[in-house]
Formats: sequence, C-alpha cells, structure tokens
Amino acid sequence: MENKIISGEPDFPITPGHINARGEHLWEAFENVETEVSAVYIVRFCQERSHWGPFTEKEIEDFYVRTSGRKGGFTFNRLIEAGSSFSIRDGMQPAGGGWIVKDKEGNLHVTDDFVWRCYKASPKK
Repeated sequence: MENKIISGEPDFPITPGHINARGEHLWEAFENVETEVSAVYIVRFCQERSHWGPFTEKEIEDFYVRTSGRKGGFTFNRLIEAGSSFSIRDGMQPAGGGWIVKDKEGNLHVTDDFVWRCYKASPKK
C-alpha cells in the first residue's frame, strides 16, 4: 500500500497540534530510535508552521540548528529511504522508508502513515 502525501489538506483529521512532540522521540512509532528522533523534529517543525505542507531540506536543517543547539547535521534516519534491520531468523532486511516523500522539485512531504504513526505514539491530551 502506497502512503498518501499530505499537503495540508483541511479535511485531514490530524493536525500537527494534535501530536505531543515535547519528548525526545516518538516511542515505537517507527521501530527505530534514531528515526523517531528525526520524526519528532519534523513534527515540531510542522507545529511551528501549523500545517503539514511541503518543506525543503534547508528549512528542516535550519529549524534543527535553531532548536537543537547543534551546528547542523539533521538526518532523516530511514524516514525517506529504507535502511536495514537485522533479525537472527531473517538476517539483514530493508526497513523503513517512504514516510517522507521527496518530489521532483526536491520538496519534502509527510505521508498519512507518518502522521498516524506519530499521533498513535504520542497524542496530545
């Protein structure tokens, strides 16, 4: 099943404000701690803008530098491209990817699965 890109549609039931992104990461949302840390920065970025609309790598990098206190180096950690995971039974397998989609112009889009996973892991109460 292909993930649907969300571009700030007003009828999408979850807004960035519906997600509690105050923690360090979104526990078990993406089965990988590093991926969950990257996801929380994207959610916070979208919360600051109040929408899920497209963004650029430079915009998320600038947000990361400004809010993390680091000098740079935001990584998507399997949100865009699949990485790999290891299990004793199956060995190395592709894992992740497709939660953030890059279009032909280089703009990044969150998908419905990204939003649902973030919301399920940490809804704002």
